[in-house]
Amino acid sequence: MAPLFMKVMMYRYAVVVLLLSALLCCATTSKEALVADMDPLDAGMADGGVMAYFPTRIKQIPLTLSFNPRDNVVCIQFSYQTVTYRQYWDSANRVRFISAVERYHASYEARNLPERKRLKSRKAYDVLKGKTEWGTFKFMVNARSYPQVYLGYIFWDDNPYFLVTQMPAKNEIAVTDEEHNSLQIELYFTRAMAEALAKLFDQDYLVSLVPDHMKNRVESGAPISPDDYSEPFFLPASQSPAAQSPVPEPGTESPGPAAVPEESPLSAR
Repeated sequence: MAPLFMKVMMYRYAVVVLLLSALLCCATTSKEALVADMDPLDAGMADGGVMAYFPTRIKQIPLTLSFNPRDNVVCIQFSYQTVTYRQYWDSANRVRFISAVERYHASYEARNLPERKRLKSRKAYDVLKGKTEWGTFKFMVNARSYPQVYLGYIFWDDNPYFLVTQMPAKNEIAVTDEEHNSLQIELYFTRAMAEALAKLFDQDYLVSLVPDHMKNRVESGAPISPDDYSEPFFLPASQSPAAQSPVPEPGTESPGPAAVPEESPLSAR
């Protein structure tokens, strides 16, 4: 009974740590990254591939994207080996991903994709510092790491694929020895699939998801500029309503009503 109680308490502690970390992250978000002060938005879906076994093949999986306007970060959520993973892509890493896809397309068209050693080809275009979270259930993502992410390509059955490799990394919020590090995950993309994800990473597209009336709003919690109530508001004498009406000079009469012409006898008939 005691071990079960201790395990429950440790999981509760992990949840508290995760929430506090999230609040701290929000509090320290750079104002330069702020697109709008609003909750994350649905950014669409893309397709990727992971290696499956029995039989060995590359199987397609859905990638669900959301965009957080507060920190300008895109989250990709997917399931890998029954575990829910979330990869976080900031604006700088998204630009580097788009550039890597363009380089892969150019090399593919030029038939300039040498079958190098696996370690060399899978980071042929870039090496990024990433962020990932994972958990057994979608509502209980309680682990986090900051792995290296390789952008490159790989051949499988004599066919090339654009490859995103998330390397293993330490679980930064582990409270027990049973909570393992993040796994090495390889996401495979055909050219069309890589291009589709690159379009969802485009900054103009992401900003277009934000309603116009939310883009110019100040950040929540910013001080309010009060109305100026220091002095009464008066018009200058030259602009007062009285100054606009003509005043007759002394000794002159104000013009009376316009004379109405008498009706002609002929017109009365």
